Amino acid sequence: MLSAKDGVRRELGSLILDYNNKTDAPSSDSIPKSEKVTTKKPGISDFLKQRRTESGVPNAAASAVNILRMYMEIEIDSGREDRRTEVAGTYWKTNKHLAPLNNMALKYLSVPATSVPSKRMFSTSGYFLSLRRNRLLGDAVDQLYFIHQNCDLII
Repeated sequence: MLSAKDGVRRELGSLILDYNNKTDAPSSDSIPKSEKVTTKKPGISDFLKQRRTESGVPNAAASAVNILRMYMEIEIDSGREDRRTEVAGTYWKTNKHLAPLNNMALKYLSVPATSVPSKRMFSTSGYFLSLRRNRLLGDAVDQLYFIHQNCDLII
């Protein structure tokens, strides 16, 4: 079983790989024709670049650690005591330079889905279905609830 720390590193590493693939992959339209035609003899830099892309996972893990360190240093350097009350969305909009961590934070810090409207509907329909009105059919309850919800539009 993965610890939370390892899970964050793994997910952030995969986000970094995705982010790097999106930003580094040049389209065929963006490369000038003069560069497409010329071929050069592979050198040491090409070999190192190929090795770096083949072993992308350790680099992504190292990048994940570096991004987390940058985030922690920003928090320490800011010295603000009210940062806990700062809205998370606003904070991550201003710190977009931590892009993969930004995407992960917005994924997990987003507003959770709520069931308030459905609870409200059941409590309102509970008023219609009391002990006195236990013989109402489902269609009648639906119509009463519809009228109750839209009474401000009807009147």
